[in-house]
Amino acid sequence: MSEIKWKSLEFEHREKNFSWYFIAVLIGASITIIALWQKNLLLAIFTIIATTMTIYWASQKPRTINYSLTDNHFMVDETTYDLEAFSEFYVDNHLLVLKNNNRLDSYVKAMIESSQKNEIKEHLEHILPDFDYEESLSEAISRKIGF
Repeated sequence: MSEIKWKSLEFEHREKNFSWYFIAVLIGASITIIALWQKNLLLAIFTIIATTMTIYWASQKPRTINYSLTDNHFMVDETTYDLEAFSEFYVDNHLLVLKNNNRLDSYVKAMIESSQKNEIKEHLEHILPDFDYEESLSEAISRKIGF
C-alpha cells in the first residue's frame, strides 16, 4: 500500500491593500444607507454583518494542512475520507479535486505542488476515473475580487 504525503496552504492567499478594504466598506456603507432610506432594517443589519465578515475573512492568513493519500483513503489533517465516497478526480498543476458522490458536499479540494501532479494522478488513475473540472461562477468571482 503506497502513501503520498504533503503539506500545503489551506487556500491561495492574495494580499489585499488599503483600497480593497476601502472599496468593501464603501460598498457595504452604500447598501446600508440605501436600505435605511428604504426603511429596510433587516437588509441594513445583514449588510453590516456581511461587510464585517468579508473584511474579517479577507484578512485571514491560510493555515498549513497535512494531506495523505493512500489506496483507500484521503486524509486532510484529522479528517479521513474513504476513496469509495468519490466518483471521479481531477489534478492540475496546483489543485487536486475529488468529486464526492454526496450531492450536498460535491467536491473536496486540496492544493498540491506542481512537482507532485504526476505522482498523485498516477496513484488515483488506478482507483478513480478522471474528469475535466471547471470552476464555478462563484469561484471565478472570488478569484477575480481577490479571495
